[in-house]
Amino acid sequence: MLLQFEQVSRTFPGQRAALEHVSFSLHANEFLTIVGPSGCGKSTLLKLASGLDQPTSGRITRDGALGVSGSVAFVFQDATLMPWASVFDNIWLPLRLAGVSRAQSAARIHSLLDVVGLADVATLRPAQLSGGMRMRVSIARAMVTRPRLLLMDEPFGSLDDFTRKRLGQDLLRWWRQEKMSVMLVTHQLSEAVLLGQRVIAMGARPGRIIDVIEVPEPATRDQEFMSSPFFLQTVNRLSDVIEAESRQGSV
Repeated sequence: MLLQFEQVSRTFPGQRAALEHVSFSLHANEFLTIVGPSGCGKSTLLKLASGLDQPTSGRITRDGALGVSGSVAFVFQDATLMPWASVFDNIWLPLRLAGVSRAQSAARIHSLLDVVGLADVATLRPAQLSGGMRMRVSIARAMVTRPRLLLMDEPFGSLDDFTRKRLGQDLLRWWRQEKMSVMLVTHQLSEAVLLGQRVIAMGARPGRIIDVIEVPEPATRDQEFMSSPFFLQTVNRLSDVIEAESRQGSV
């Protein structure tokens, strides 16, 4: 068990509860996706998982290794790269802040550049890259510290459909290679089912879990999987539970 939420609630001063009685667990090397309407507390959930925020009530239990610097990394929808720095130096940033020299970091960074398909653009700056390439840099920067837990808050939200599908497939490959746990928030139900081993559906405020779906691991998560009865039924199930929540006036 890498992470466990037990009846976790989070209320901000002067507001309704952002999360209420949320319980779930995340295992080592698991890929968990989270869906739900806007304002249901998905981003708050990630902040609590990272330790950047603390619950109002309930308990969050983390594997001891998650207390070690660099064992948790965040990727946001905006790549948030340093515009004046090269791809290499953007990826180096977390190691640099940890006191690791450029020379000492070089082998790890070049290895990651190969992994994410950016070896030939290491000297370019973000303005010279496409949106998809900038997101690859952002993911590589998050992975450079070899995190045990990678938290991703709608990382593909600003990308075109073709690019986000390709990056999704690449992310699955990187996740297997790097042997890390991933929690990914997305608004796309099909993306959640395509990428996740488990999908958590959340209801609107107060944010809470309204469904959890296990996704059996197919040989490849390709177009054939996306055309399978299981995939289509699961996407429809998620759509139905979230729509039902909306009809009840919870949104």
